[in-house]
Amino acid sequence: MKKPLSLVLALIMCLLSFGGALAESASRFVSDKTFTLNVNVNQKSDDEIALITAALEAYKEMYPNATVNINYGVDTADLNDYATRLLSQFASGETIDILWMAVEGIAFLADKGVIVPLDEYVAASPEIDKRLHEDVAGPVLSCLMYDGKLYGIPNGWNNTIMLYNTHLFEEAGIEYNPDWTWDEFLEVAKKLTKEGENGEKTWGLALSLTLSDYLPWLAANGTFDMNESLDESWWNKPETIETFQFIYDLVNVHGVCSYPEKTFNSVYLFADRLAMMMGGPWAASAAAAVGFENYDFLTIPSNKGIKGCSFGGDGYCMTSSCENPQEALDFMNLLTNDDIQMLMAELGTGSPSTISAAYSDVFLAHAPHMNLNYDLVLDPNANARIISSPVFRPDMEKAFENYWSQALAGQITVEEMCLSMHEEVEAMIAEH
Repeated sequence: MKKPLSLVLALIMCLLSFGGALAESASRFVSDKTFTLNVNVNQKSDDEIALITAALEAYKEMYPNATVNINYGVDTADLNDYATRLLSQFASGETIDILWMAVEGIAFLADKGVIVPLDEYVAASPEIDKRLHEDVAGPVLSCLMYDGKLYGIPNGWNNTIMLYNTHLFEEAGIEYNPDWTWDEFLEVAKKLTKEGENGEKTWGLALSLTLSDYLPWLAANGTFDMNESLDESWWNKPETIETFQFIYDLVNVHGVCSYPEKTFNSVYLFADRLAMMMGGPWAASAAAAVGFENYDFLTIPSNKGIKGCSFGGDGYCMTSSCENPQEALDFMNLLTNDDIQMLMAELGTGSPSTISAAYSDVFLAHAPHMNLNYDLVLDPNANARIISSPVFRPDMEKAFENYWSQALAGQITVEEMCLSMHEEVEAMIAEH
């Protein structure tokens, strides 16, 4: 349920008081240095801003003469667009010292020289080094790496698996089945898809036009869009074509999946007219924010007995224009340290990057199978893949939206779509 304003304010006051404790535990000194930090964050809710406020209050204890300008709620709904906009901002001379970024933009910005590697800074900070190498899963940390170097301090991460409406499942008499097949999924989706009054249909599944919605389906069929080293397209693999044909049929043959749209917001439909959608804790939190809490997590249905998922991480990056790198790193640490990770776990707005917080009682209490999120990444037998994020990801995403839209509309076949994507991606690889 959406938190009453009084509870939100109480949390903010709690975090503000906690800021002093953060500073006391993190600060080895108090510096009188005068400087300015400009920070871009995508957090916009009261709860998320409260986390940053706590870190900021702690930072003021360490650097009382510092001016920290925080640009809250930067529009990152389309990460490819956000990364491209950042290039324009830097070209125009705008100063940003720290910026929030997810895996989709790390290679792109690192390749353009917008963000800098942090390995030397991390090695010189025992607190950060210990957290990153002892309490963050290697695959999650890899989300913020490019060309063997670390470009971000992990904040959170999110797995994309299946989020389902427990009320609709119970109403239809459908039992929880984490080992379901494509055929079993289709039968479930058919049971849950119903015509309603005034054209308000209840859908079994909803998908957007965003490529990341489809990657878990590929992973659960033993394939993906690219290889792990991002130097080979997998769009021409039979398993890739097979996966998209199955999803095409869900939409256009069986009618159990709503027509994918780029701007489609499934969260609002999820409350009463959607049984399943792609998501992780961030989507569950969004659903809870509009007053819906009857949700849980399921694995992606598999065609070959493979447990698959795709995931991405986010964190804070230091830009090449930052003139106070050590001071910037200290703030990045306060934004991501163990205390903040536990507060993130309590809020449930995303998966904390640390294993200890992700398996804490407060985080697991958000849903009966909340543990699935980190479980799949840590499972050596699962096909858990990082969202493919080559330096040309923005162009790859645009190509996918174009060809997939044509396929869904019947203008080209699914096989033609996949082979066209293969040619485009191979050309992009050769160019870069």
